[in-house]
Amino acid sequence: MSEISQEEKTIIDDAIRNADVFGAGRLTYAKEAIEDEGYDWTDDHEQYVGNVKTASELKFSSENEALQHLANITGKSIKIAAESLLYSIIDRDEFNQLKDNVDEQTFKLAQKVMIKLATELKLTDKQNEAINRLKQSISGHISNEAQHRNNIFKAANVLGISLPSSSF
Repeated sequence: MSEISQEEKTIIDDAIRNADVFGAGRLTYAKEAIEDEGYDWTDDHEQYVGNVKTASELKFSSENEALQHLANITGKSIKIAAESLLYSIIDRDEFNQLKDNVDEQTFKLAQKVMIKLATELKLTDKQNEAINRLKQSISGHISNEAQHRNNIFKAANVLGISLPSSSF
């Protein structure tokens, strides 16, 4: 078996995301996308599609692994339907700009909120509240760091994420 290129993986990842969003067959979408780009469909492509996990299958063994996953999806194509849903609500670029408006601890907590939301496909009322709080901070409607911090801490708290300070 030959190794498929990173470009082919990216094409397949995008096709899988689209298939998941539209409730269509992953293999069909991936095969069409690969062939549209001029590649021949192989068993390696099919195996790669079979190994791509859905949002509900993702489990992180550590906080660092989850943060690395978030870093990967914010810089690359979105691979999972839940992440697609989340980033249709919260703009990735605006989220990344939040780093300029808050301290490092608050931004890391905002990343944890995003990870928690991105690993869930069906949003609960608490998750919707957390999304709305993140959107308020990201959209620029809040003018000072204390308000950003308060909103992000409340988003983390409603999701059950432990807060970095007992003074909340």
